[in-house]
Amino acid sequence: ADDPRKRRLDDDSFKTEKGKHRTYNWFPTDPGFETMHVTPEHIVKEVGIPRKAVMRHLQEELRDESALLSLPFALLLVILFALQNLNQNSQYASYSVEHAIDFDIDQNANFAFSAPGYMGHKNYQDVNSHADFWSWMQRGFVPLYF
Repeated sequence: ADDPRKRRLDDDSFKTEKGKHRTYNWFPTDPGFETMHVTPEHIVKEVGIPRKAVMRHLQEELRDESALLSLPFALLLVILFALQNLNQNSQYASYSVEHAIDFDIDQNANFAFSAPGYMGHKNYQDVNSHADFWSWMQRGFVPLYF
């Protein structure tokens, strides 16, 4: 009888009605033998590899190669962008201004004064209601910045 595992495949029988092997999907197997161990040498010598599978593999390799060849230019672009950004933008000055504003709002924009002339004992982190927010805006933030 004709053993389907030893039959050579042509391109027309790339898709088979029988079970497909887990690694070599063009290799016809009987149901239940889809996971049997088959060496690559056996596949090449006894069964063969369909032209479609070879062409698909070569196209994937060419696509991967072109992606790899474009990687150095992408990395160069990122590095040049970072260097230009560091050169043009003064990061330290921007951070200093942001830190000064944060510190000023945190320490000096107070509300909840206990008596006229005293310093408020709550800051923006102590706002718990709408009334607290508007009190902080009227007595803390607006007088500090406007």
